[in-house]
Amino acid sequence: MLHARLYHDNPHSKLVALCDSNNASLKKVGKILGVKRLYEDYREMLAGEEGELDVVSIATPDKSHAQIALAALALNKNVFLEKPMCRTLEEADRIIDASEVSKRKVMVDFLLRFDPRYIKAREAVKRGDLGRVLAVHARRHASSEFAKTHGRFSNLFRSSTVHDIDLILWFTSAFPDRVYATGNKSVASRGLDDSVLGILEFKDAGAIASIDANWVLPRSFPSQIESELRIVGSKGIVDIVAQDQGMEQATEAGLKKPDLSFWPELEGRIGGALKNAVDYFIHCVRTDNEPSVGPREGRNSLKVALALEESARTHKPVKLFW
Repeated sequence: MLHARLYHDNPHSKLVALCDSNNASLKKVGKILGVKRLYEDYREMLAGEEGELDVVSIATPDKSHAQIALAALALNKNVFLEKPMCRTLEEADRIIDASEVSKRKVMVDFLLRFDPRYIKAREAVKRGDLGRVLAVHARRHASSEFAKTHGRFSNLFRSSTVHDIDLILWFTSAFPDRVYATGNKSVASRGLDDSVLGILEFKDAGAIASIDANWVLPRSFPSQIESELRIVGSKGIVDIVAQDQGMEQATEAGLKKPDLSFWPELEGRIGGALKNAVDYFIHCVRTDNEPSVGPREGRNSLKVALALEESARTHKPVKLFW
């Protein structure tokens, strides 16, 4: 629904068709957005709308990302792809190859790159304000509701920590040589880690990074996500406290901190970092410019996420080769 609303609201795009395997949801969104061409199978949509589509936006469970992206690229369509871009490095390589053959654009939705707070922080790093980056510390604690929904088709490493991995690679402009992770299975009954800690070592860059993530916050917690990022340099630090949105609402129902940054609804329209990301991709397609966060960036973050996942499973450090 979020993706559809953003394409619907952008003055430079026209929402042509919708596809959802859930018929009730499909009809509901179609009615709200005034879209009559509705499909329950992406293959039927691609075949039926081949001459009308310029962009295919994929916000489905992880397991279907690659097959839908490859089908769209085979028909020379540009692809906006939710993170993680896919489940395996082999799938990622196929998407990269298909995008190069088709000469179409693929963008992975690492929306934090389009949040002004993270943009300003990276500008400070690039200017050298902090000196040499020595360490990055990321914390992302999410509501247990995410475990119930995203845990059905993903895991904490690929669904949540991949955001922080992308930021760490972005801020350090480097790749880790070795990673280590540990986790526990405290809440979910699907054999998933509900809380994880990870360490990334950047030998050549002389930096380290840590990730602390879980999806066990109670429903009573005032915000769905509590996240922080600290960048430590030889000359200074930058702190981003993402859950500090500048507004708190306290009523008899409790304390709430509404989202004002990621995809807030403001006067009936979706705003925030997700809107910025979608608008940027539409601009890239219209102006024939390559997105700054394409399939290779998606693959790099997936590679680290999978290595952390392996380390947590084996209880051993994992070396990475680039």
